[in-house]
Amino acid sequence: MKQFTHYKKLIPAIACICLATTAKSQLNTFGSGYYQNRYLLNPAMSGLQQQLIINAAYKKDQLSFTESPTNQYLTADYGLSEKTGVGAYVVTNQAGPLKQINAMGTYSYHIAFSETNKLHMGISLGINNNRLDISKTNGEADDPALLNYNSKGTRFEAGFGAAYAYGNLLVQASLPQLGSQFKKEEKNQANRPLAFASVSYKIKISEEAEGIYAEPMLCVRAIKDADNIIDAGSNFTFLNNRLNIMAVYHTNKSITAGVGLQVIDQVLVNALYHSVTGGLKTFSDGGLEVGLRINLSGISKKQ
Repeated sequence: MKQFTHYKKLIPAIACICLATTAKSQLNTFGSGYYQNRYLLNPAMSGLQQQLIINAAYKKDQLSFTESPTNQYLTADYGLSEKTGVGAYVVTNQAGPLKQINAMGTYSYHIAFSETNKLHMGISLGINNNRLDISKTNGEADDPALLNYNSKGTRFEAGFGAAYAYGNLLVQASLPQLGSQFKKEEKNQANRPLAFASVSYKIKISEEAEGIYAEPMLCVRAIKDADNIIDAGSNFTFLNNRLNIMAVYHTNKSITAGVGLQVIDQVLVNALYHSVTGGLKTFSDGGLEVGLRINLSGISKKQ
């Protein structure tokens, strides 16, 4: 009877872990990674300008739930020269008692074959830490099942990316979790991002002085033991790139849409709405992401 009571106390903790795992499996990435902060999805896109660029965002899923998952990131990148760049970022994910921290440093190399023909490559190295806050569960504080989760400690992680730009065409590819590929305990983990690839093309659709541009994009995200996700959408810029509107449809039956505004030459703010995946629309509403981009080195140049 005592043993039954012990495991009964563990049920809420197990339920929290399962809910967090389910939320993670949706794999709703930050919407700002598609256009505003491409470095977030591809290390090759760091240090493109010889200016210090800082990006930050906060995202909350399932707005109707008080304890719904939250995600934050902070990135900074700088072009050391026309050929080399560096960057760093920290991403945190909180879902109930589970917290994940991913901190990476990046080195990028850029080859210019001509003014409009360029190849970018980047590698990121850092750490990944997953921790369970036992104080937020109803299990026994000294239970081996809970303590074992935290015994994994901090693990090494790596990522690689490349991008090719030809005129207004941009082709990207990245491997976000290379380190996990060589770890037995992580290699078989389902719903883990394996690869990202995208192609986009910027088009001028208005001949007015300030111009209106559209940049349609098609992305593929490969997921471990799950259906790959295809993202299709476009970004529209107005008023000499001071205003942008973007929308992306994901094949997990969700949509990301938002607007960005350059309030002054060095600062851009944006807000995006993330609808939930098709199977969860009955139980939850969507999520909200707010972001900030600051150029600390002066007025941003057009890319």
